[in-house]
Amino acid sequence: MMASKTKPARKGAAAADLRAAILELQDLPRERMEMKEWGGVVVYVRSLNAAERDTAETAIIKAGVGKKPEAEGHWKARWLVACCVDAEGAAIFTEADVPRLVEKNGRAVSRLFTVADRLNYITGSMVEALRGN
Repeated sequence: MMASKTKPARKGAAAADLRAAILELQDLPRERMEMKEWGGVVVYVRSLNAAERDTAETAIIKAGVGKKPEAEGHWKARWLVACCVDAEGAAIFTEADVPRLVEKNGRAVSRLFTVADRLNYITGSMVEALRGN
């Protein structure tokens, strides 16, 4: 059987269609979480776009995670600052909230981080790389 020698109608049309499809796609899901540990408040955990993820990673590096003992253990809270929003999509927390977030219920923080991890693919090896290990 001979292979088809049919060429696309115009060169690059498939790539252009693929490009348009990717750029128009809404690919930033968020997940609603009822936080019974915090009286039933609703928090949305969202996916970060590439620029936001770079900003979050830079904040973790600047905070000295892996280099300053006082910053160790705060990386989960810093991801929550980046990923937790209200129903309208406005950020709930700021960098100034990190010291208080790390004092909150560990189960609640872990539940939120687990979703942030799943939506943003925050891997252990990525965290180690941010730490400089």
